[in-house]
Parts: sequence; structure tokens; C-alpha cells
Amino acid sequence: YGMWVSIHDRDDAAFKRESMALIHSVTMPRLREFFVDCKPHLGSYLVKVPNPKSFTFPHQDWTFVDNEKMDDLCSLTVWITLTDVDVEGGTLGFIKGSPTFFPNAVGSPSPAITTITRGHEPLLFEYLSYQSVKAGDALAFNNKTIHAAMPNSTTQQRVALGIGMTPTEAVLYHYFLKPGTTNRLLKLRVEDEFFMHYSNQGLFQLYQEGKVPGYCTVEDELDYSFKPLSAAEISQLCESHGSVRNGRPVTLRA
Repeated sequence: YGMWVSIHDRDDAAFKRESMALIHSVTMPRLREFFVDCKPHLGSYLVKVPNPKSFTFPHQDWTFVDNEKMDDLCSLTVWITLTDVDVEGGTLGFIKGSPTFFPNAVGSPSPAITTITRGHEPLLFEYLSYQSVKAGDALAFNNKTIHAAMPNSTTQQRVALGIGMTPTEAVLYHYFLKPGTTNRLLKLRVEDEFFMHYSNQGLFQLYQEGKVPGYCTVEDELDYSFKPLSAAEISQLCESHGSVRNGRPVTLRA
């Protein structure tokens, strides 16, 4: 779909560990100048190739800390571009205030799990604020931030790094849709090795097989039911937090 993600797109745990260690060794000394008492848990190359159809749909990233403690702890994505990127090259766009829109945990696997943004992608694209960036710039955002990107319509690959960070004292969690259900989440206390072995695709396969992933402990089971929002309600949320329509309507086709 126009994207290559090193932590997901190669079934080689040793390669994933090596590339993640390299990314952390280069970036964390600098990031610790800006973030106090933080630790990384992910590190991946994100390459978006030239492709006029390679939309990155509006979504929230998985949350990696206890959702009940999000007022005190948060998990971040730090996105560092290695090339100059604008909207046409696939830079990220964000919905203002969106980490506060919904109280739910953000879990896996897609497409089995219902998400707040599903069905509203064209509308959300119209409210994105895009950030043009220079090589070496970093964008840091709460995992609950709704974000997306336009296709890379240039002739050059968009090469970036994605780094997951949490407070040093935070326990790592992942929320996984309970197999056989559509409205129950398993709260998994995960080991670092969890992310070396499971991508969304792998987790979706486990869900279909009625299995729970390894490298974790099931700590709780939570209700995951919510009332879907209308387009008018989504627009009201965006506008009440300062977002305005950007004049870039998109047409998304399967």
C-alpha cells in the first residue's frame, strides 16, 4: 500500500532488534535533551514510496500505557524525517485536541476492532493541520492524536523514523480485542519481545484463530462498546478544539 515499515514487514526478529538498537543509539541521546525520564519501546524505519494512491488514513496509534492512568502517563510517537517533506511528499497532518476526544484505549487488531475514526476518514482529512518538515526535524505526539498523511506524489522516497516512548516508570500495555467478541478488550501486560513478534497482521491472524498472543500476561478484561458518532458530531469536536477545514478534500476508493 505504498509503505514499508521495518518492524512489521520483515519476519526476522534479529533484524528487528538490530535496526531498533541502531535507531535508539542514534536518536535517544538527543531526545533525552527534550524529554525527562523517558524510555523507548519501538523503533522503526518508515518508508513511503512514490504512489498516488498511498493514503495513510486518519487513525490513532496503539496506546502503550495503562489507559486508566493516561492523565498521569502517556505514550508518544516521535516521527523523525530524514528528508525534507511537505504535504505532497507525505508529511503528517494532525487533528488538534484529538487526544482528548475519546476516553477509550486504542488497541488491535484492525480491521476486527471498531475504531472511532472508521467511516469518517474523508471528513477527518479535511480538518488535518499539516506540518512541513526539514531533514532531521522531529514531530512528537500523543498516541491518541488522530493523524494521517496524503500520498507521496513526488519522485523520491519519504524516509522517516518512528520511535515509541513512555515514561521510564511506566509498565508497557497492549489492548487486544478478545477473540470471539467485538466488544471486549484484553488488557495485556507485555514484554519488550512482544513487539518483535507481532504486527497488526499477525495479531489479526491470532484473533481469527481464537488465540491470545504470547510474550504477555492477561491482566484484565474490559468492555469496549461505544456509541458511534455522526459526521456532524465529528465536525463539532474538531472545530471546538480549533481545527478548520484545510481546503484539501479527498476521495478515497478501495
